[in-house]
Amino acid sequence: MLIAQQIREWFTANRQRLTGRGVWFQGGEPGTQNPEEFSRARLRVLIVRLSPYSEVAAGITHTYLYQMAAAVAGVFVDMAFMPPENDERLFREAGVPLLTGIGCKEPATAFDLVAVSNSVLQELINLPALLRYSELPLSGRRRDEKGSPLVILGGSNSYTHAILHGPVDEGGDCGLVDGVLIGDGEKVFAQMLALLSDNAALPRAERLHLLQHSLPGFYLPQSYHQKFTDSELIAVEAEAGAPLPLASNKTACSDTSETWLGGPMLYEGAGSSHVLVSAGCPSFCSFCKESWEQKPYRETPLDQALAAARQLKAGLGLSEISLMTFNANTCSEIYALVDRLGQMFERVSIKSQRFDAVVNAPELLDLQFETGKRTYTCAMEGISDRMRILLQKNLDEKTILAGVDLLMQRNMRQMKVFLILTGYEQDADVNEFRVFLEKIRQRFAGGKARPRLTFSFAVLFRAPQTPMQFAPARQSVPEMQKQLDMLCSLISASGFEARISSGPEDAEVSEFIAYADRRHTPILVEASVARGFRYHGEISRKLHEFWRQRLKQKRLAILCESERDPETAFPWDDIDTGISKAFLFRIWQLVAGGGEIKACLAAPWGSAKCAGCGACRSPGEIAALNQLGPDLS
Repeated sequence: MLIAQQIREWFTANRQRLTGRGVWFQGGEPGTQNPEEFSRARLRVLIVRLSPYSEVAAGITHTYLYQMAAAVAGVFVDMAFMPPENDERLFREAGVPLLTGIGCKEPATAFDLVAVSNSVLQELINLPALLRYSELPLSGRRRDEKGSPLVILGGSNSYTHAILHGPVDEGGDCGLVDGVLIGDGEKVFAQMLALLSDNAALPRAERLHLLQHSLPGFYLPQSYHQKFTDSELIAVEAEAGAPLPLASNKTACSDTSETWLGGPMLYEGAGSSHVLVSAGCPSFCSFCKESWEQKPYRETPLDQALAAARQLKAGLGLSEISLMTFNANTCSEIYALVDRLGQMFERVSIKSQRFDAVVNAPELLDLQFETGKRTYTCAMEGISDRMRILLQKNLDEKTILAGVDLLMQRNMRQMKVFLILTGYEQDADVNEFRVFLEKIRQRFAGGKARPRLTFSFAVLFRAPQTPMQFAPARQSVPEMQKQLDMLCSLISASGFEARISSGPEDAEVSEFIAYADRRHTPILVEASVARGFRYHGEISRKLHEFWRQRLKQKRLAILCESERDPETAFPWDDIDTGISKAFLFRIWQLVAGGGEIKACLAAPWGSAKCAGCGACRSPGEIAALNQLGPDLS
């Protein structure tokens, strides 16, 4: 493999051959550290994303982690990304490590810590190859012997990781990562770097145990063991001194935690950024992993959010600010926030909105229209009332139509509606959707102008740590694809656009990865390294076929296709999100029977009372949550 100076020379000679003329690998983004600091640092950290630079630039996760790391004394931090498909081939031909710091051009092996941020489950397919083609051994033991950097994973997908900890080769060596930081990075990421910097002389194993005993939410894989019969997982056990289950870290959006104030400005994301408005979600949508894993719901105080926005504008030269929240409509200070931000920025962007919140508070629409917004994205999810109850959207057709009417009255130009195909639809659900489309068509026909309407489908991923982990077997991949095609035809026949953002193969492979135990690690490694599969936004049919064939050959049961109840042993039983398996099962029984559970927010946004999920950590936190939501008086 090439070393830093050789990589710099290669890049200078070959950047025109790289995607986008190599801008993504150029380095030198405003706000990054001087590469000369690499040699003087006490701790060298490489923040890795398993996706390309172009897909990361619009978000803040990578640069937020950079901000946290750069604030720790003695730390040098750089970034690395999954190379685009063409560029991976060029790197490997030339001997450029796939994981190379884009600023200093040092290979991953020269760093002390490789911090992997995993936001998208399917991107784990890329991890083994990124390690292998960066000269980072795939097992913890081999990395220790070679003196390789620690590899620690975190991010929004950090709750689902059992597939990373099994055997990576025929010798039985385990551990694609050395540890997992589960939950929010606020406070604990910087604390982890300080501990590693201050204890660099300790042996590798002692440093990892120090992190385990010092950091909330730090998971040490070798402290946990999965027990099996000949065919199934029966228990997850912990060694003495290791918590079982391990509580995830929940520190975002608190008065004392960091907030995003501006790190490096990635070239492709210039001019726009996000302000952190809330963490978690108050709703109980049965399919949403972020909602269930990241509870309790927390809001950034208004003054703190505005101060952060001012600093972001000054530091990054922003013209647009986006609200980083799962449900902007239900944030308590949303009116004041949008109004004040509208005075500071040319554009205030609110991504996806709830139809019921639009109906309950049309004043927010007026604020958005005053700032020039004419394009809206709303989540409808199920194609029928029955499906929306199953998905716990607390949303009926009458409310959806009322929301559409309000948007049309304000002359919207474009609307995108998210839909989920569950695999449990029946003929009656399809017929109800057909009638719904006709009602929308008639409304559009009677309007002054015809807005552009796009329905975007995704196939349901029955996520771990949600009520959907108990959902029964459903239609096969071919059956779901056939139904998707039929629904898209209905939409097109009504004069609207239809798209499929995530098909049945994508959903099924996602479940193969998420529900995998440690026996499945060899499949992941083979897919990534030996077969060369990559995830670049979609799962290929060949990858789907490969994975299913390997499961059959190895006689590994597919947990999400078997019957499950509270006594079922899940690979994530060693992780505590704050919500018990028993509560999740009770909610599954409720929604499967046609019942609903409302958010704990103040009316009309919720029930104004505790639902009993267990995520809130004190009576005071429960009482505060019951009063949240925009004031309509």
